Amino acid sequence: MASRSFLVISKPRKGSRVKVPVERLRKAAESLRKALDAGYLEAAYAMVSGGSVYLFRAPSRDALERQLQRHPLGQVSDVTITEVVDSMEHLSTAEGE
Repeated sequence: MASRSFLVISKPRKGSRVKVPVERLRKAAESLRKALDAGYLEAAYAMVSGGSVYLFRAPSRDALERQLQRHPLGQVSDVTITEVVDSMEHLSTAEGE
């Protein structure tokens, strides 16, 4: 199955006053490094306002959701997943309509 691109925005859960242990942060960083090395993660950014933005490759949204559920910060974050496509390809397809 061809892989698809997904924009993932992760923000600290509203009202949560949980202080994330340093060890959990280390596990999160290692998880991201492994995903980057494996080609599942294309980019990762921290938001100055709090939270993170990622560009993941996955065969499906369901597959990505299963992976994110195992992420060390998944329990304390609100996550939004949006499928994205290459803008130039999308625009050239629209021109042909």
